[in-house]
Amino acid sequence: MAFGSRKTTNMTTSSTSTSSTSTSSPAINAAAVKFARDIITNRKLAKAYYDKLAQASKHKTYETEIIDNFLESKGYVCTLLQVINAQKQLGQYHLYYWNGAYSTKTSTKSSASVDGPVFTIHGAAGGAQQVGVGDMFIIEPQFSNLILSWKTDDGLNATTASVVFRTVSKDGKAYKSFAGTYTDDNGDQVDIVGIPILPKKLEAAVRQGKASIPPGQNMEGLQIAQMVLHFVGQLLNMGIMFYMIHKMGKEIAGLKDSIAKGEEGGPGRAEQEQELEDNNEEREHLEDQNDDVVQEGGDAANDVEQIPEGSYTKMGDAILGHAGDDELVEFNLDAPKMSSSAEDLFNDAVHDQQEHEDEEEHEDEDEDEEDEGEEETETETGTEGEEEAEMGMEDGLDVLEDIPL
Repeated sequence: MAFGSRKTTNMTTSSTSTSSTSTSSPAINAAAVKFARDIITNRKLAKAYYDKLAQASKHKTYETEIIDNFLESKGYVCTLLQVINAQKQLGQYHLYYWNGAYSTKTSTKSSASVDGPVFTIHGAAGGAQQVGVGDMFIIEPQFSNLILSWKTDDGLNATTASVVFRTVSKDGKAYKSFAGTYTDDNGDQVDIVGIPILPKKLEAAVRQGKASIPPGQNMEGLQIAQMVLHFVGQLLNMGIMFYMIHKMGKEIAGLKDSIAKGEEGGPGRAEQEQELEDNNEEREHLEDQNDDVVQEGGDAANDVEQIPEGSYTKMGDAILGHAGDDELVEFNLDAPKMSSSAEDLFNDAVHDQQEHEDEEEHEDEDEDEEDEGEEETETETGTEGEEEAEMGMEDGLDVLEDIPL
């Protein structure tokens, strides 16, 4: 069964390493909204969408019709652009799109950035919105138009905050992020930025009482939700990049056509030729960026492949809850521009996370080397001569081949 009908809408894009693409009051398409929801609950569909975008990018065939035809073949009569708008609209309307745990960086005008409290987010369509900050849970948090906020009215909360959520792309990776202001229980107001926390850091924070898991949730569920939504965020990033390159290609084709029809040395010819040269360079730059985006999307796809299919679907259903057609609302999806101080905090947070990832990778490599060394020692112990040791190694490899994985 096919849903909806195609109707192309306009999208204004910006391309910087830490800014998100914006749209201007797009018409919401029912089929596109259904697809945006379904890739949260259907891993096979999400992976097929990734494969189609990745394959077209690999072959440099940035024609949106390829993706539009894929969507229609799966029963969703809509366009790539409408899917992009629908994905962004889900984030606008419900906190569930931002579920997960976030490490934060804070600063004031007169101080350098420091680590802030861990935020845990769990929202469900039609359900409670649960927000934890450090070891405290927030009473009556409010979420609307990408803004999460709460107050200290009637002494319900010891802190206040107003943060704007956005998906930020840096070095090909899409980060579900927020930025805004936070007033701690001492009454000190700071700028704050959050990005998804690494699993080991979340585990350590919970053990140390520096992070709280929402009631009725567990750490594994929170991490699965974060993995699923990270993958969905990467799909949004890939769709945006694909569309941007497609749009640039159309502009280049139009300029070439105009130059071909004009007179050599005619009015405006030099300006058009310069614009063509600039656009060709910009397209090459976008294609290079897209290579990183596709790679990051592949890494995220591999991560969710480790989640049992039933758990992916169950988590998606829990996130979406009873979401209905009331979500078909037109929004202005332009998030406020991230301030320069917030960009600095964001870059600090990403830099720290990359350092932690590198450290964890080196620790894993060291552990693997230690394990290999222990295996060699065990193999050589109790043997009489090099030949017997080599035979033992061969036997071990044969056994490994027989182990069901």
